[in-house]
Amino acid sequence: MGLIDEVSDVLFSAWDPIDLKLMGGPRDEYRSFAPELISLVQMGGGEEQIAAHLAEIAKVEIGLSADPERTSRAASLIVNLVRSSA
Repeated sequence: MGLIDEVSDVLFSAWDPIDLKLMGGPRDEYRSFAPELISLVQMGGGEEQIAAHLAEIAKVEIGLSADPERTSRAASLIVNLVRSSA
């Protein structure tokens, strides 16, 4: 599994602002956001920046408010995942 797929899995399992997991929705729904998140971390972005970006994605791209707890958890997982793959 590549890094994009791993970040996509975190977005689905930990963030999921649409609650697709509860509805049995597609696991790759958020995959298009993974490359940009990976780049942000690789350029030095930390958990706060990733969480803010996820909240912005939820608001602007999806049209929903992001759950702060899930957003923070997903940001932490993404940052750790990307940094450990470097």
